[in-house]
Amino acid sequence: MVGAEMCYALPVAYTLIKRITRINSQDWILPFGPITILNISYSPNYEISWMYQTTFYISTVVKQMTIKSFDLFYSFVMFQDCQLHEESSYTQGDKIDVSQIAWKYLESELNSIVRYHLSIIEIATDVEDIFSYGMLSVYLFTLGILCFEVYRAAVVSSTVIL
Repeated sequence: MVGAEMCYALPVAYTLIKRITRINSQDWILPFGPITILNISYSPNYEISWMYQTTFYISTVVKQMTIKSFDLFYSFVMFQDCQLHEESSYTQGDKIDVSQIAWKYLESELNSIVRYHLSIIEIATDVEDIFSYGMLSVYLFTLGILCFEVYRAAVVSSTVIL
């Protein structure tokens, strides 16, 4: 977590300090790479682009970290529940003579196990439904930006680069 914060705090702080200390607009850089759509060589465009880029990148990372944290937490809870269930089954398994149990009790236990697993599958499906559109939209937006940037890079002539 600290590493992720440093990866985003250092470029933002570096570009902010560079913007404040340098008057020449050629020295101004954006924290997460250039935006070729706007001319950022003068003041209002640079600050607007800087705020947009910083806010967009940090909010995207926070959203993805939140989703991954919920996913990890859910997996941990499910594993802990499974571990407790297996431990109780293991400790009580030697004490019970299965041949002495009537079929109706075994059937009810099997039904409860099946219902439990079906509820787990239903919860997993609900979680997937909740987060799938958000992740898809972030992916498609990022892919669109990438395609646009590749197009812009292909349109730029070699004399501009040199």
